[in-house]
Amino acid sequence: MNTSIINQNEGIIFEYIFPAIIFSFASIIGISLNFSVCYISFKYRKQYSTLSSNTAFLLSINSFFEILHQTGNFFHLLITATGIHFIQFKFAILFQIQSFIGYYTSVLMFTILKEYLKLF
Repeated sequence: MNTSIINQNEGIIFEYIFPAIIFSFASIIGISLNFSVCYISFKYRKQYSTLSSNTAFLLSINSFFEILHQTGNFFHLLITATGIHFIQFKFAILFQIQSFIGYYTSVLMFTILKEYLKLF
């Protein structure tokens, strides 16, 4: 009989999967809205002077990195839907690397923008 904590209570548990479903649903909404910002910014950048500015370019880059960040919630749903409660650390890092890149790039962009606005 294996009594390790890793193998106890395996299976789909409502308390684990419900937050994953909520976060994934919010991610679907966020990804679609961020994708629409990227699409509009790139499609109409030559037609409107506002969209050809550097601000629109930075906004679309930020939206792209937010899309990367929000995809991490789907891995959370995938892991909880399979009934696995613990995964190895290397797989956790591998699954979340694009989310880390997206999050920290967005934070870096806003930090640089804040420092740039202090100059004026």
